[in-house]
Amino acid sequence: MNAVGTLIGNPPALLNIPLGLDAVDDAAFTTLKVITWFPKAWPFIALTDQRGPLGPPNLTGFEYFFSVPGSLSLPSLMTWTNMSAAYPGAGWPNGIDIKMLDQDPKLGDTIEFIRIRPGKNTSVFRIAGHTHLFVLQGSATITPVGGSTTTMDKYTYAFLPENFAVSISNPTQYMGPGAQ
Repeated sequence: MNAVGTLIGNPPALLNIPLGLDAVDDAAFTTLKVITWFPKAWPFIALTDQRGPLGPPNLTGFEYFFSVPGSLSLPSLMTWTNMSAAYPGAGWPNGIDIKMLDQDPKLGDTIEFIRIRPGKNTSVFRIAGHTHLFVLQGSATITPVGGSTTTMDKYTYAFLPENFAVSISNPTQYMGPGAQ
């Protein structure tokens, strides 16, 4: 059974599991943010009519989770924003887009998806915080300043320390309108 129709079965999702959320015998001892990515439909959450000792007594942990504002974000329902519109004057070329999934101003954390269209590449840029790159589709090449280019295939992960200067490109050849 799927509580919200087919939406929950589409990857990816951002789950904000709040402190105290309980389902059966499990309880969250801290707030947790989880990005899920599955190459096919899921759920990995099973509905249950049992509840744990925490949370409102009239709701199961699953119902409580979905009643908390912001507990589930579905990037497939969010719009892409061109990086040049998101960061005007920073020199971002067309074909590089972003989806802002979450921001925590207290910690200065952000969770973003970046889409690099076929044949496009970024200029060298630097992100102030630690950065986790995970290629969800296709492949990407990353080139650190003064370093060698590395190809990241689908489902490849890389960690970039804060202030690491890099350029990223999508090596897929563009085959759309106007392609040569």
